[in-house]
Amino acid sequence: PGGGTFDNGWAVAYDVAVDPTDESVYVGGMFAENAEFESTDAVSMTRATVGDRDAYIAKYSSDGVVLRVDQFGAVANSTYDHLMRVYVRALAVDTVGNIYAAGKFGAMSTGSSYPIPGTIDLDPGPGTAERTVVGSWDGFVVKLDSVGGFVGGHAFGGLSSDEGTGVAVDSNGQTYVVGQFAGQASFGGATLTSEGVEDSFISVLDADFNYMRTHRLGGEGYDHARGVAVADPGMVLLAGDFQSTASLPTGQLLDATGGSDLFVSRFNTTAPVLEIASPTRGMATSLVAEGSSLALSGVVADDDLGTSDVEWSLMPDGVPLGVGEFLTVPAGSLPVGDHLIVG
Repeated sequence: PGGGTFDNGWAVAYDVAVDPTDESVYVGGMFAENAEFESTDAVSMTRATVGDRDAYIAKYSSDGVVLRVDQFGAVANSTYDHLMRVYVRALAVDTVGNIYAAGKFGAMSTGSSYPIPGTIDLDPGPGTAERTVVGSWDGFVVKLDSVGGFVGGHAFGGLSSDEGTGVAVDSNGQTYVVGQFAGQASFGGATLTSEGVEDSFISVLDADFNYMRTHRLGGEGYDHARGVAVADPGMVLLAGDFQSTASLPTGQLLDATGGSDLFVSRFNTTAPVLEIASPTRGMATSLVAEGSSLALSGVVADDDLGTSDVEWSLMPDGVPLGVGEFLTVPAGSLPVGDHLIVG
C-alpha cells in the first residue's frame, strides 16, 4: 500500500497476520492523505484520511487480490480532527477469522502544550466507538469480526506516552496485549505506575473482550514489551528489552548487562507468573507462534558492541517450554537460523 509521492499520500505497514480460515492475509499500519491499496488483479482501493494520519487494516486473498480496507482515525469535523494520528502496530487473527489490532493514537504537535484532547473512532463501519486521547499518545486495542464489523475496543494510557505493540489470542478467546507506558496509566479501570521512564505491560481480556487484569514489568530505565504469542499447549510468551534493573510480578530482579538487554518470557495463564530468559545485549522486535514452535526476530550486540539483525527459531524440535525453564540467548550476535536453547 502507499501513494506515489508525499503530495498524493503515503502509507507504512507495521504488521501482517494470516487468517487460518481461508489463508487470506491482513496488513496493518497507517497512511497519510491518500493511499492506494494495489492488487494483483490490477484493481485497487483508495482511501483518504480524516485526520493527519489514519490507521488501516487491509485484507488480501492468498493470491494477492485486495478484498477490503478497514480504516479508522479522527472523528470527522471534530475540533482536532486535522491533528489526529492513529497507528496500527500489531495484528492477530483467531480461529474463526476475528481480527485484533493494537496500536496508539495522539495529536500532531503544534507547539502547544499536551495533551490535545482529540477524538478517534475505532469503528471502521457505520457505527461509532469514540475514544479521546488523554496524554501525548494513548494505546488502543480493537476487535473486528471476519467481515470487518466492530466487536469491541479499548483505549488505555495516562498523561504521558503509551502504546500497544503486540497482540495475540488463545484458543479460549482470551486476548493478550503488550506494550509500554510512562507515569500513571489506566487499563480498564485499573491504574498502574511505571517505576522508570517507561515500563512494559501485559493485559489480559476475556472472550467477551473485557479487561481481566494487567501486569507491569520494568525498572528505572526504558523497558519495552514488543511482541506476544500463544503456542501449544496454551503457553503465552512475550519478548522485548529492558535497561538497568527490572522487576517482575514474581518479585524477580533482572540486571541488564548492556545498554538494553533482550528478554523472552513465559506468562502462565493459570497463575500470572513471568519466567525470564537469560539476557543478552539487544532488542527483540517480533515473536510469532505456530503450534509448539516460535520464531523470534531482533537485534543483538556482538562482542565489539556492533549490531546485527538476527532471527532465531525457538523450540525447533517441538518441545514445549515448561514453567521454570528458560530460553537462553548465547552472548554475542547469532547467525540467521541459529537456535535458542531450551532448558
